[in-house]
Amino acid sequence: MTIVAVTNGEAAYSDAVRLGDIRRIEQQSALAELGVEASDIFRTDLADGNVTAFEDELMDFVHPLMRRRTLLVAPWSLDPHPDHEACGRAAERLAKARDVSLVSYVFWAWHRTRVESLAVLPLHRLELDDRLQAARAAALSHHRSQLEWETGSPILPDSLLDPARRPFETFIIHA
Repeated sequence: MTIVAVTNGEAAYSDAVRLGDIRRIEQQSALAELGVEASDIFRTDLADGNVTAFEDELMDFVHPLMRRRTLLVAPWSLDPHPDHEACGRAAERLAKARDVSLVSYVFWAWHRTRVESLAVLPLHRLELDDRLQAARAAALSHHRSQLEWETGSPILPDSLLDPARRPFETFIIHA
């Protein structure tokens, strides 16, 4: 498994100091919880909130990491967050250019769009057994800077975590 970390999330809070460094460490710890080695994480270090300006560079970065039978997993290109949208568009273009399978996930769409509008998508449900649910929860717990923030509301307040607590995950499998 190869993970491409597109940004470090350094722009999440206006009062943060060295947030990108904190988020990198949290991400690496969360991925280690899931069995991903640090050597399998490739970082583009693109500016948080500005991936749209670097979609072609992102594609150039990811392209050599792909193989003939790559399963590309990326945010949905219409997930309402500019970096998610840019990553999704880049993934769609790469999948088409390389003729590989693409699976998309949503995060912000669960909260910023009408759920009924998602029903028309080719959604697929992946059931998670107790072990996988526990692994997902343990990995999520490593992202402390997103779950709590001393000087205000966290980026991911408890109210946004319901989809991460369901006994399944939902994906869009592209044809």
